[in-house]
Amino acid sequence: MLSNTFSSNEGAAQRGYWKAICEVRGPFNVSAASSGLVGACRRVAQKNDRIGAYEQASDEWLRATYGRLDDALRRAAIAAAALDLDRRCRALPKSLSSRLLLGHKRLAAALTAGGPYSASAFTRDAAFVAGLAVPSGAMTVFVPPPSSVVSLPLRGRRAAGQVWRSVGQTNLRSGLAWIGQVGVRHWAELHVDDRYVDDFNQEGLIDTYQAAAILLASRPDIAGLRGSSWFFDPSLLQTSPGLAFLRNIAEEGGCRFLRHQTDPEQVAFALQRSPSRRRASEAGAYTPTCVGMYWTRDKLLDWASRRQPVPEGPLAPAA
Repeated sequence: MLSNTFSSNEGAAQRGYWKAICEVRGPFNVSAASSGLVGACRRVAQKNDRIGAYEQASDEWLRATYGRLDDALRRAAIAAAALDLDRRCRALPKSLSSRLLLGHKRLAAALTAGGPYSASAFTRDAAFVAGLAVPSGAMTVFVPPPSSVVSLPLRGRRAAGQVWRSVGQTNLRSGLAWIGQVGVRHWAELHVDDRYVDDFNQEGLIDTYQAAAILLASRPDIAGLRGSSWFFDPSLLQTSPGLAFLRNIAEEGGCRFLRHQTDPEQVAFALQRSPSRRRASEAGAYTPTCVGMYWTRDKLLDWASRRQPVPEGPLAPAA
């Protein structure tokens, strides 16, 4: 079990959190802000699978509670929740301690860096301090809360979408076999944090997958790890062969890929950092395509055990 994560990381991180709290204008109750923001995030996680849902739920709670919304208030609420993060993470495997410590350091630095607090940063930080995400390199692994009756409609819609794509891209037998294998369980999800793109490399991705495997070893209620991105597109092997590892690692580990609908945001991500991909796109030789990666729990754990043993067995789901 994970214990004393934050107490072992006192100092700069704690000072950063209190500095962010002291920047807020007007009355501000640290305990109430922590429980309110965390509660909003955990409730929405049972009903909505969009990453931006954490931002929306947190903003709605802050606006309803304080009658306003600004970056200083957002940062203060995140900092308040971070002070109590250790308690919310006690059910996580101790092998994830180093990732959580890194998350504390990065978060405290980000909250005191100044400048605008972007929506993408805020939604990832909200999930982290709510105990619903584990940072790892350039990626964040979003951790679903334990399943409940409230989450059944969301899980059912996800499962139906996977079966629909599977039938459309393979056959009915494959789709039925898939739902028989994973059911309507929650999935852990993978998202890039563009604040830490320096870690967006093969070594960092392998570390992220290993962190996900440790997490899934402790959560048999989770079907596996999923992600949806332009960098799982097989055509990337021709346009950017240096990024082949982004698909190949998971593919070699036995994961499944299904095409998703074209996402304008993913198209922008695919083109913004690469002149060669932009030129290929303008010439009609490359169209960024969003592809879903589904790595089932058993196959991910098998992949990780062949690289190094996954030390943690089943634990109680995080509260």
